[in-house]
Amino acid sequence: MFNAFGIGSPSLGPDDDAMVQSLVKEHFRTNANRPDREVARDVARELLKRFRIGVTDRNRLRELPASPN
Repeated sequence: MFNAFGIGSPSLGPDDDAMVQSLVKEHFRTNANRPDREVARDVARELLKRFRIGVTDRNRLRELPASPN
């Protein structure tokens, strides 16, 4: 695997998956939005995109999806 040598995007493991899911839920609680499936998918997609380009810190990821648009 390329990531083992620091090349390529970070791998998404079970803990990372759980973190992304919890950040999506947190996004809706914080923004007082009702979780719409399509919006949740967009928020999750944005979080995963950021994760794959190297933003793996939970606090930094938390700051990013202020709006899925």
